Amino acid sequence: MTDEIKIQPHDVEAEEGLLASCLLDLAGSGRDLLIQLGSMGCRPEWFFKTSHQTIFKALQTLEKQEEPIDEILLAAHLKTTGELDDVGGIAAIYIMQNRIETPAHAIYWARIVKDKFLLRRLVRVGREAIEAAYNQSDDVPSLIASTEAELRELSEGATSQSTLRRADAIVEENKATLLDKMNNPDREPDAVATHLDELNKVLPGGGLEEGTLVVIAARPSVGKTSLGMNFAEYAAVELGGEVLVFSLEMRDTSLIDRVCASNAKISAKKVKDATLDSKEQVALAAAYKRVGASGITIDTDRTVTSADIRARSIRVRNELARKGKKLDLIMIDYLQLLKAVDSRLPREQQIAEAARTMKMLSGEVNCPVLLLSQINRASEKENREPRISDLRESGSIEQDADTIILLHRMPPEGCAPDPEKETVKVILAKSREGPICEIMTTFRKIYTKFENQL
Repeated sequence: MTDEIKIQPHDVEAEEGLLASCLLDLAGSGRDLLIQLGSMGCRPEWFFKTSHQTIFKALQTLEKQEEPIDEILLAAHLKTTGELDDVGGIAAIYIMQNRIETPAHAIYWARIVKDKFLLRRLVRVGREAIEAAYNQSDDVPSLIASTEAELRELSEGATSQSTLRRADAIVEENKATLLDKMNNPDREPDAVATHLDELNKVLPGGGLEEGTLVVIAARPSVGKTSLGMNFAEYAAVELGGEVLVFSLEMRDTSLIDRVCASNAKISAKKVKDATLDSKEQVALAAAYKRVGASGITIDTDRTVTSADIRARSIRVRNELARKGKKLDLIMIDYLQLLKAVDSRLPREQQIAEAARTMKMLSGEVNCPVLLLSQINRASEKENREPRISDLRESGSIEQDADTIILLHRMPPEGCAPDPEKETVKVILAKSREGPICEIMTTFRKIYTKFENQL
């Protein structure tokens, strides 16, 4: 039995109608159609026939020259580039133009042409995935991740809209938003508040804003995981939000024990060692109930890539949306442990790509993404506070992050270190829409909680 030969998806009539519309529009007094098509992302590859790709590319070139355009000038341009015979000569252009009388249906045809283009790309992605699978690729997770990334790109292309907006429309939206906030002070905030009051006062929007990438960076054992989980705990337990945590370092059971110890304000070591007295047992039982009823979801896959995190986050976001809920916060602990999507790239480029993916994710799911990161040893060697330049293996984090929080353990003043607490300076080193400042906090080491310093 021979394989059936299948022709790739296309619609020649829609392509000819769209090109004829462009010619009619360009020959007239207006040139809006090509601009509108450009805002839709229309490009020569959308067209199935090579001759149609050539004609559309020529129309784009002529339009940029801002000269009158008609079928004769188009033919002259194609003759100059040596492509007139490839499209069938001027007779083919005349026949195509005479197919319609008005460009009124151009956008309708453009949508058909785009859909067929996306279907052809879907066929290609599917074929490549099947071929790679039959070749028994050794790096199966990377194959799945790359295929999922291509499918996601296709999905985004299928739903993409123009990002061009005039100032008057933006002003009207901003005015409406401002009036809504003024008239409804109890409305749901656009930012996820933290448990640190002084930090909320200086963060834009009073907390971790929707659609932003927030980086918490510190040397090991200073408390970046603790602060991140404090934020997650407050968002889920106290504010009733949905929080997704990717932990590449700790087990989910250990994380939840720390959250419960923090919530109950009892020793995390006592919880681990099961040496609680009766009062602590009651407090822990209540914390178990509160945390168990919260919206915390934890993923502890230590082989996860930034592409995996993006895909899983979008999946969780969609699942919550079907239940009438929203994803309020994503936390990743931590950046340098992420497996590279492409292990052949230099390490700095791998980290830069991961940070960029997390930035894109914050906008896609419209919630703050809390990304934990290590910093290098420079601050310790030079006996100073950390700086943004200390961020390990990636200067791109500074560019992609909307907010960067650095943690610095303050040395005890004239006394021995307190085994139960220490002062940690929270340095707001970058804030796109807020001040650069410092906040003193008390870190309760026994139950890993940052507190407002009185």
